[in-house]
Amino acid sequence: MQVLRSHHVAAILRHYERDLLALFNSYAQADQSAAGSLGSLDTVSLPELIFAMKEGKMFDNNLTVAKLTSLFARINTAAEDDADGDDDAQELCFDEFVKLVAAVCDTKVPADTRKGVAFELTLQSWLHLIFLPTYKRILKDKARGIAAKTLK
Repeated sequence: MQVLRSHHVAAILRHYERDLLALFNSYAQADQSAAGSLGSLDTVSLPELIFAMKEGKMFDNNLTVAKLTSLFARINTAAEDDADGDDDAQELCFDEFVKLVAAVCDTKVPADTRKGVAFELTLQSWLHLIFLPTYKRILKDKARGIAAKTLK
């Protein structure tokens, strides 16, 4: 996941920060059960993340629940080692969530399928053409009361 540390990737993620923050905030509030994260409305848990990926139909042969769980754990572990990250191994803060979205792209569009295209260009295209339009539609449906806003 070295590609996630490049300045070009960081610039692309900053460009889409507003859209990613809207998505993050929506799913951070998805688990409002007594056992859920009532006190963690500003973080995303693994169940909330799985809910988000299922709603967006992001799971496929490359991105499985097991792979997503592994990415979640890896990003959380890296954040614990980093002075800027949070120390909650059960939740993702916004910065960790953004890194996870980039890692999901890297997983869904593996390097051997990119035909030499740099990861930052793949990420930009994926965010612009697939990921964000999917979730903008879902968030719009939630606002209109058509889609579920919380985990069931």
